[in-house]
Amino acid sequence: MFIRSFSEYLGYFRQLVESSTFVDGFEHGGAEKIISERLVHSTRSEAEYPLMFLEWPEVFLSKDTVVLVGGMVILDKVPKDDWPAQDIAMDQTLNAMLEFLKHLIKDSQGIGKKFLHFDVEKAICQPLDSLTIDEALGWRAELNLTIPFSNCLDPLKWR
Repeated sequence: MFIRSFSEYLGYFRQLVESSTFVDGFEHGGAEKIISERLVHSTRSEAEYPLMFLEWPEVFLSKDTVVLVGGMVILDKVPKDDWPAQDIAMDQTLNAMLEFLKHLIKDSQGIGKKFLHFDVEKAICQPLDSLTIDEALGWRAELNLTIPFSNCLDPLKWR
């Protein structure tokens, strides 16, 4: 799968979630969406937890690549006063994050299938403890994906 568009970028991560056995939901958007009422209030939430929240990336162009810089967040929802459940959720969301990161590494190293480069050294995982008034917690990793221009060009758009 080549990533040539924003929808293909989202599709790549959506496919990762759909093929996993440890994360149920997928959401994406800007920072304001992750703390919106739709994701944080369990009585009105449409989100399935645990979930991956993919932050919309910043896009940088270099001489022969497109660089996408954004964040991936793995969240679970547990009661604020249930410390043992929080410990379990932090452990499970970190394990899920590491599995997704390993998959990104595999996809960036696949022989004959290399369609992106994932800079694993910039993927520092940071804990997210209770976003404002919600009961969601988990981990965030900075993503730095580099895609060769040759993979981005759509030959059907050129004569």
